[in-house]
This record gives sequence, structure tokens and C-alpha cells, in this order.
Amino acid sequence: LHMHSIAAFYGPVTPANTGFVTIPVSERTHPNATGFRLTATGYTIGNDECTQVVKKLKLTGTPQKIQKTTVFIKGMFNSDIEAAKFVGAKVKAVSGLRGIIKAVMKGKGGLVRCTFEDKLLMSDVVFLRAWKPVDPPRYCAMAPTLLDPNWKGMRTMRELRRDLNLANPGLTNPDSQYREVRARRDTNQDEAITAGSIMISRNMRKNLPFGLKEEYVSLEGTSETQEKVMAATSLAPDARDMRRKALLDTFRDQANILDKRKQVAGKMKAIKKAREEKTDDAHYEQKLKKAKKETAKKEEFRSQHKTKKK
Repeated sequence: LHMHSIAAFYGPVTPANTGFVTIPVSERTHPNATGFRLTATGYTIGNDECTQVVKKLKLTGTPQKIQKTTVFIKGMFNSDIEAAKFVGAKVKAVSGLRGIIKAVMKGKGGLVRCTFEDKLLMSDVVFLRAWKPVDPPRYCAMAPTLLDPNWKGMRTMRELRRDLNLANPGLTNPDSQYREVRARRDTNQDEAITAGSIMISRNMRKNLPFGLKEEYVSLEGTSETQEKVMAATSLAPDARDMRRKALLDTFRDQANILDKRKQVAGKMKAIKKAREEKTDDAHYEQKLKKAKKETAKKEEFRSQHKTKKK
């Protein structure tokens, strides 16, 4: 329980440390009331016309896109105009990371860009603690005495609705109705949790209890087995597996490109070698033909020279 409370109200100018008591007027005006009671006693601190009455305001949002320490938060504001009033405000995540609202993304329905101390997760919830000013109605009715039976104070909203037979707007407004709040991962759900009904990664499947682990699936060509294999392999991987797969795909693509280049280079080299061999064969045939002609000429010259000597 609070030992002391601070209240602000409109009244006549009084010096500090002036005592006062509060009496509920509704009990005095009630037809079955037999007396009165004091709801509070206290003393005044001072007179200040500039006192501002505020109430707590807690806005929550979720990350839409994360780029290192820059996060785009959605669901915290309903419009760009509303979000523009909170530029420069401090925000905090459930993991304890602090941040600040940097800018408003125009035309995105209240999407804001924030900067945090470290990288956030998509499962984090970001909340903003603020204070909303409340302007109470300026009302002060001076009552010289409470012994006058004809004097009646201001009625409350409940008494006005009861006397005028008005409906309570809180009963028709769906936002004012109490509803059941269930956790994201409620273990007391109607449907039983099985390994096939929840999409989890391979690393998380290793740490599951024995009752939730998947059964051994043999690699037979039956349709039942194929469905089990497809159900087992259609689980969404975690971010680490996705990054690893993307890296392996990149390496595989680069290896395929290098293999294609090697094949093309090998074909070009074979064509060039065949062309060079064909050119060498042609040169060899020409040289051989020329050598045969020269040998034939020498033989003919020698035979003619021998016949002259005889």
C-alpha cells in the first residue's frame, strides 16, 4: 500500500501546509445514506497554476526488418503524423537493449527506423515509455456549508448514466472488453504438440524430448514414406542454416562457373592444337615434296655427268 499520494485539484488560493479532508458527495446525496465518511486527509504543498497532470503511456511494437543495429519497427504507431511526434524518443527491447527513434518512413502507416546498441532478434518486442498529458476540467464550486439539505454536489458519470438511463459505452466498445490473453507458446493448448505440427530447425530437433523426437523413416519407395520424408524436410530452418545453405549455394554456383570455363578452355585448346597439328602436317608434306624434287634433280645431274665422261 502507498503511504502517501499526490493529487492535483482546482480550488481557492491557500498557503502551504493547509490541512483538508475529502468527503464523497455521492454518499450524501444517496437516498439511503445515513451519514458521511472521509475518503482522505492531507495537506497542501503549494499553489502552481502550471502543474501538468500526466498518465503513463506504454507503446509496443515488433521488428519488421533488421539490418545490424538499425531496426524498422511496426505496430507501435498508427500513422506517420503520430510517429513524427516521437522522433528522438528512447525505446527499449525486452532483451534489455536500448535504442532511439531516428526517423519515420513516409507512407508506411507508422513504420519507424530505430538504432539500438546491438543487433536485435525478430522475436524481440520493443516498447516505448512515455507520459500523456491529461487536462482535467477547470471546475471549482464554493460551498459555504454542507448543512444545507437543498445543496447537491456534482454527480459522477455513473450517477448521470443511472439517472438519465444512458448506456455505458464501455460495454459496446470491443476495445474496452476484457478478453483472454494467451501466451505465444502456451503449453495448455487444445491440440497436442507434435514434432510435425511445429516448424523447427534441425538443431532444435536434436534437443527435443524423446517423446517429441521424430521416428526413424526408412528410404523405401512407398507413398507413406515419401509423405513422411516431405513432412520432415519441409520444416523451416533457422537463420544459421539458411546462411550456411546460401553460402554453400554460392560456392556451388562458383564451382559450376569454373567447371564450365574449364570445359570451354579445354575445347578451345583442343581445337587450337588440332589446327596447329594440321598446319605442321601441311608444312611437313611441302618440305618432303621439295626434298624429293631436289633429290631427283641431283640424281638426274649425276647420271648425265657420268654419260658425258664415257
